[in-house]
Amino acid sequence: MTPDVLIPRPETELLVEFAVAWLKRKTGRTLVADVGIGSGCISVALGKYLPYASIIGTDFSNNALQVAKGNIKKHTLENQISLVQTNLLTGLAARFDCICANLPYIPTKTLSSLPVNNYEPLAALDGGDDGLRFIEPLLNQSQKVINPDGLILMEIESTLSHSVFDLAAIVFPEASIKIHDDLAGLPRLVQIQLGGE
Repeated sequence: MTPDVLIPRPETELLVEFAVAWLKRKTGRTLVADVGIGSGCISVALGKYLPYASIIGTDFSNNALQVAKGNIKKHTLENQISLVQTNLLTGLAARFDCICANLPYIPTKTLSSLPVNNYEPLAALDGGDDGLRFIEPLLNQSQKVINPDGLILMEIESTLSHSVFDLAAIVFPEASIKIHDDLAGLPRLVQIQLGGE
């Protein structure tokens, strides 16, 4: 454990499951972005399940990237996963088949009442006043770097499902957008499929 990144949650397994199932249907090499890589748990899981995938993990926190680097090395995935210190997707010119993100999404006013606030890094939790501080710019940045038939998967706070759906529909009006529930029956995963199903 480290104070620099979130402790991985079972909810995030949902994102990994959807990403793996979709990417397994792709032929040839694929390029995946893990935005806000944190501990590296998403990238490591994808790397293990998808040996033909190349993954770029981004984070603004150098401390988080160092934790991810250690976990990537532990699983001998250095040749598959590369790290970039940047804000979301800023400065990346690659074209991604899949963009995965588990960004800070808890609204600031909600955060103070949660026990997790006492032992997790605030920067990894606080999504701003409306919880969309990072989600909205990520959607806008994704427009420029996602392939025409690409997939975007984002873990969200359950109360944000309508807001994120509406934002995604504005940015990607032609995409198929779905919200998936976690094991507790709460809306947790946003799926944005470009170019049809």
